[in-house]
Amino acid sequence: MAQNGIIERGPRGFPGTAVCEADLESFRTIAPRLGQSAGTFYGAFEDVVGKDSFEKCSPFDIINLDFTSTLFPNWQTPYSNTVRAIQRLMRIQESHQRSFDLYLTFRARRVESNRSAVDELKTMMEENLKDDHDANRLFTKHCAPSVLDLLKKDFCQFVARTVPKLLIEFGAQHHFIGEHVNTYIYRRQTWNGVTGERVTYFMIKFILTFEFERGKLSSTHKAISNVRRQIPQILTNNPFDVRTYLSQNPSLEKTLVQEVSRLLTTAEPL
Repeated sequence: MAQNGIIERGPRGFPGTAVCEADLESFRTIAPRLGQSAGTFYGAFEDVVGKDSFEKCSPFDIINLDFTSTLFPNWQTPYSNTVRAIQRLMRIQESHQRSFDLYLTFRARRVESNRSAVDELKTMMEENLKDDHDANRLFTKHCAPSVLDLLKKDFCQFVARTVPKLLIEFGAQHHFIGEHVNTYIYRRQTWNGVTGERVTYFMIKFILTFEFERGKLSSTHKAISNVRRQIPQILTNNPFDVRTYLSQNPSLEKTLVQEVSRLLTTAEPL
């Protein structure tokens, strides 16, 4: 990322980069490699984002949130700690009137997701399609006969069609014009510790941009109007299946594996 000019690299580290890591072993590996940085935080993102020391590192141009669990854990309320933290981050960005790009990765697995949160996403999309002939046509063509059918058939695709709209709505509440750029899915497998069976699930990554719209009443109106304009793009932009693509391009996969191995061997941080 530093080589491509995405982040700033100084003689002693990465002065414009802040990192939050919940795993202690990973944190102990990452923090020294960064050198001089805007901040290194050990702990869950949901806790760290509320600290004054974290807010002093803001605002950010790029926010990369890489979670290993679901966005709506079934052991929390529908309005999960992670969702609250994302909205807190948007409030911080708004206070600085700073536009930003958001990279959000999490696990898309229905059995681990809060049932009420899933129902709310379903209702939200149904309301968006209600009395909108064009949106209904696009949904039927690219997704499924109905929102319920999509939910039953493919939870990953259901998440891919609903969460970007939710995030753009969050942004609109803070005067941001949100745009869905792309969605990537990664097929993964793990073992069920109880049954011993192999379980297949998906990691899903969203890339969105949020442009701060200055002004008061005009900015609010533009941001809210933009939400509905984004629906066709969300419905027609099929998620990019990374695993399938790499299996069809073995030379690229080999190159990527070699590059990652080189970074790990040389302890290059980013």
